[in-house]
Formats: sequence, C-alpha cells, structure tokens
Amino acid sequence: MANGRPPGGTGTGVALMPETDDLLLMLKVAEAYYQFHQTQQMIARDLGVSRSTVSRLLSRAIDEGIVQIQIRNPFTNAEKVAADLRRALGLREVVVVPTNVDRPDLIAKKIGAAAARYLLEHVAPDSILGVGRGRTVYETVQALPVRANLGVKVVPLTGGVGPHDKHFQVNELARLTAEKLGGECRYLYVPALVHSGEAKMTLLSDPQIKRTVALWDSLDWALVGIGAIADGYPSLGKVMKALSQAGEHRSIVGDICLWLLEDNGTVFFSRRTNCLVAISPDQLRRIPNVVAVAGGTAKVDVIIAASKTGIPKILVIDEPTARAIIDRLSPLGGRSGDQRRPLDAR
Repeated sequence: MANGRPPGGTGTGVALMPETDDLLLMLKVAEAYYQFHQTQQMIARDLGVSRSTVSRLLSRAIDEGIVQIQIRNPFTNAEKVAADLRRALGLREVVVVPTNVDRPDLIAKKIGAAAARYLLEHVAPDSILGVGRGRTVYETVQALPVRANLGVKVVPLTGGVGPHDKHFQVNELARLTAEKLGGECRYLYVPALVHSGEAKMTLLSDPQIKRTVALWDSLDWALVGIGAIADGYPSLGKVMKALSQAGEHRSIVGDICLWLLEDNGTVFFSRRTNCLVAISPDQLRRIPNVVAVAGGTAKVDVIIAASKTGIPKILVIDEPTARAIIDRLSPLGGRSGDQRRPLDAR
C-alpha cells in the first residue's frame, strides 16, 4: 500500500499512484492540451488512459492552480477605473475585475476568484481572519486553493441566518476557509437574530461562544459581503424585515454583516438590533484590513453607502458596477464611460 491507498485500478484505466507521479501525469496532460493543442481523445490514446481521466486531470490542474486561464479583455481599463473608484469612495485599495457577464452568479464567481487571489497574496501567516456571509463571500471561499502553511485562525462574524441557503452558512464558510488555509476554525453555534436582548446576553455568556466572540476584537482581516435589500433570499429577508420594523420608511439600501445601512451610510438601529448576534459596526471599523466583495449594478447604492461607514478598507468589484458608481458620483456624469475603448487604440 502506497500513501495509505490500496494498489489497483481506479476504474478509469489508471492505477492509483503516489502523489508525485499523479502530479507529473497531470502536468503532462495539461501541457499536451493547452500548449500543444492535442484533443482529449488524442491524449487519452497516447497515454493509454480513458478520456474521462484526461478530463478529470485537466479540471484538477485548474482547481490546484497548475493551469491558470487568463482572458485579455481589449475593452477594459480596469486599473484606471480602480484608481478613480478608490478616490471616489475614499477607500485604501480597490480591485476591479474586468467582465462582460451580467448574471449575478457569474459576477460573484469572477469577483470571488479575484478576492481569493488578493487574500492569498496579502494575508500573513498566523493572522486572525473573520468571515461574513453572502453569495460573493461563498464564491471567494470556494476559489481559495489549499495552502497548508498559513496557519490562520478563522472566526464567523455573525450567527446563522437560515438552515437552507448555502451562501449564509457562516460556520461552514469559516470551516472551509480554515481548512483551505491550513488553520483552525472557531465556531459560533447561535442564530443571528434572537427574540430578546436578554436571550442574546445569555447566549454570549456561554464559555465556548464567549471565546469565539472575544476574537472579534483581535481580528487582523475580515472578508465581508455587501448585501442589497433586493437580493431576495428568503431566510435573509425574514431577518431584514424583523430588524427594520418601524424603520421601514427609512432609506435602507442593504446590509453589511447584517447591519442595515441607510443610503447616507448611517447604520440603522432599532429595538430589534439589540437582538442581533453579529460583530458590531465599531468592531468592524477597527479591523485593519476589511475586504468587501460585491458586484452587480443593483448594488450601486449600497456599495456607496457601505463605503461611507468606514468599515471596508479594500473593495473587490466588477468593472461595470465600478463604472456605474463613478458615473453616479461624478458631478459631470458619464466620466468613466469615456474610457471604455480598446487599450490598443489609446
């Protein structure tokens, strides 16, 4: 038995091999396909394996970062748009992701991949990282490759929102982040909204929960989403409605870590927000590095509002939404649209 695996076939024509041999085969398949433009059928025939094995190895090569696919968009001017947006919103750093897709799920995947790269390049070993909730946070965590040497400590930033929606299961997102970055996870087994302030204090007095929540004051990094009221997730909608209550007449445009935001950047407080189990806005502001991930032009208002809170320091966003925000904030209007031309034509 090698590497704890029994000898024998995989059912796909390839015997189970030590990891080094498996990696070499993956490299051989990737080179043949991407550099020499052989078909999967040709590669399978030359190597004596099945076509499904070739397809599986190509997928793994992308997942593990051995193959990195880049699409050069001749119409993008992402660096200038990022600089303009950074100044417009007063943020420390903005990463703009070129894209021409308009489906929210695909935009979230593009932003998530860019945010994952950013985190890997900047998060130092042994950091304490808080993880929020939302579709784009989920895609960021999914895009993280396995890095077994960072040793980060990961903690959820809110309680749970609902039993069904994968985008909002913060314990699972925190667990997977810790697993991928080679760290440990501290769990928060509480709902995000409880029925009273007294119930909240009782929960937070539990020793295990207390140890987790105490880390909110020691975070080096946080990964958060910016949600729009129009996002339409049933489980989240119930929480939002409960929190807003008498404040429904206010100009609430979305949330950050379940704290409702008005369009002027004010965090909305009501009697029910005392029942919210989530890191506080003041605690979020004190975190040195808060990476907010958000995209889609439906989120223009809430992204602008979130930037006024002082919470996000770094924003990862798609280019069309970045341009829409610049246009909204520009006194002249249409400023960013003038830049939209092929780079080679400048």
